[in-house]
Amino acid sequence: ELDVAWLPHNKLPIVVECKSGEFRRDIEKYIRLKKRLNLPASHFVILVAELDDAQAAAMSSMYELSFLNMHNFIKHIDSLM
Repeated sequence: ELDVAWLPHNKLPIVVECKSGEFRRDIEKYIRLKKRLNLPASHFVILVAELDDAQAAAMSSMYELSFLNMHNFIKHIDSLM
């Protein structure tokens, strides 16, 4: 199950998983799914409203996923379009 997945015209698919509360136990599952879909980290987004910008940046650098919050989500998605 994925929360949002779409295929922009002539672009790579974008996947967004929306999380709240404790989500860290699912990170490995999303890394495997991103690899199975053969997507770059920028195209597999974990949206967590509770993360601040520094936490999102730190988690993105630790894992092969893009961790975003409500402040940087739109800018990131716009950059992929």
